[in-house]
Amino acid sequence: MIRSSIGAAFSVPTVACTSSECIDFLKRHHIQILTAQLQDSHLYYDTDMRRATAIVMGTESTGLTQQWREAADAHIRIPMLGKLDSLNVSVSAAILLFEAVRQRTLQA
Repeated sequence: MIRSSIGAAFSVPTVACTSSECIDFLKRHHIQILTAQLQDSHLYYDTDMRRATAIVMGTESTGLTQQWREAADAHIRIPMLGKLDSLNVSVSAAILLFEAVRQRTLQA
């Protein structure tokens, strides 16, 4: 894990906590929670990510827990063409993080 992080493990602040602790922290600090999911969701580029935002991704095999779905301020999705309905979680995360950066750059 550390080897594959190319040193990021030593330069990027990281914390370990339970989902409940994380949700409490995010809510207490007014950080919006966006969950990436297909059900009951809006297109990611139609969602305002300019303010403090936590983008929550589920595992590729089981998705998000109900706890995160219920805690979310909004549910977002990446539109898919054809018959596939999901992407690799790292690819999805990259797309969503790039959109957050794009929106914040346009704001400047």
